[in-house]
Amino acid sequence: MVNTSEKSDRRVLLRQVAAASILPPAICTLGIGIFGAFGQCSAQGAGQDLRKDWLARWERNILQDTRNRYCDREMGAEIGWLVSPFLHGFYYSYLATRDEKWVDLLVDWADAWLHRGVKEPDGCLGWPKPDGASTSVMPGLYTDNLLGEAMGLRPVLSLCGCWPCTR
Repeated sequence: MVNTSEKSDRRVLLRQVAAASILPPAICTLGIGIFGAFGQCSAQGAGQDLRKDWLARWERNILQDTRNRYCDREMGAEIGWLVSPFLHGFYYSYLATRDEKWVDLLVDWADAWLHRGVKEPDGCLGWPKPDGASTSVMPGLYTDNLLGEAMGLRPVLSLCGCWPCTR
């Protein structure tokens, strides 16, 4: 359970990030000369310290959580709920920083997950769980979860440039 001071700190941080990252560019785009003449915003640099702080916190937290290596063991719906948040985090971290270490992490996690796939009766690759773990109405059967698989594949395809709106 998260205590209220942590929630409050998180909300303050989110407000600061939103104000620093959205407001100045929006004002510049509208051509309002509050931050500088002719739409060039000198105030965009004001949010750089906040951006660096947020990225440092993000990096520390996500790298600490990668030690659990969900990609090495999860199957079925857990691919979507436990693996895909990391894959998305790596993808968007790369977009935010252009640091290739995020690509390396995404490739490492995707490779670990994808190599554990099994050929299912329909001939397609899947990640089924035994005893209907994705649904309790299928005891004794293996079931997979197409939504979880799609959630995991989206950042992989986005990194490849195969997904719409990746630029």
